[in-house]
Amino acid sequence: MAETWFRGEAAGGPVSKPGGSIHDFGDGTYLTDRYDVAKLYATTRTTDANKQVVLTTNIDPSSLGRVLDLRTDPRWAQFFNGPGGKQALDIIKTGRMNEMYGETFESFLKANKIDRNQYDIIIGPEYVRGGNQLCIVHKNGQPTPLVGQIRASFKLVSSGPIGVTPAKLPANSGTGVPDLRGMPKGAGGRMMRNQNAAAAIGMALAGGIQWLGDKGIQWRIEEDLKTKHATAIENILNRGEGVLIIIHMQEWAYPDFNGMRARAYHGISLAGGSSQDDALNKWRSVPRLLQGPAKGWRCFENYGWIPSGG
Repeated sequence: MAETWFRGEAAGGPVSKPGGSIHDFGDGTYLTDRYDVAKLYATTRTTDANKQVVLTTNIDPSSLGRVLDLRTDPRWAQFFNGPGGKQALDIIKTGRMNEMYGETFESFLKANKIDRNQYDIIIGPEYVRGGNQLCIVHKNGQPTPLVGQIRASFKLVSSGPIGVTPAKLPANSGTGVPDLRGMPKGAGGRMMRNQNAAAAIGMALAGGIQWLGDKGIQWRIEEDLKTKHATAIENILNRGEGVLIIIHMQEWAYPDFNGMRARAYHGISLAGGSSQDDALNKWRSVPRLLQGPAKGWRCFENYGWIPSGG
């Protein structure tokens, strides 16, 4: 049965640090079944209110692989009835010792001879903040393809300061790209009139930004392309060229303990050409003064391509 889950995070990072209840079940990507808890986690992952986002997805955990569900596993309740069990649970619920939940979970695994690595999903109570938490287990210090699969299903629930109810998001057209057709002209620039070009943007970005695994950044890129860069894209297409989308990013130079790197979005540049290689060569042949990375970060580019047939 499908369940609704949420994730509160920082658009572009930073990622979580070792310790704390967010790692109660070990290394993994965590979701909560409570929207208010997700909002709280977004505030703990960045102090920049403009980067605090809440994402949501409807998934059936049992369809994602092997699931260790402590909500229904009688061994979990029995474990707290053992020696020191109630005392440990009381300490966990206070939240004063963040590491206590993780240590108790490890003891539970050992007592029941459970190999955590045999599971893809772990679900259990979130005793301090309320509700339940779902951990998509990382293997060998790295996210599994399942993390990307679930992230690809995320929809943006809110962005901006926590506590502010967001306006209703545009309906999804079924392509995974927000349907912005018919929306009014905004401060960032007019919306695209060329619907073929708008659809082509979605197709071009499917391979260009899905790998980011960050719906907050993905949304900003799509929005910028369909507003700020709409006229430039139409002009290039109208002269019979394809459009190379250069996505400027930066990421931490050194991975965290999970092997992950926080990422941030810098902006977009465009180049026209008869082919993607032609446009890329034109882009690289012209000297440009671009924003450099902050200390501890490194810059990189990724690309999307809209064919001239648009």
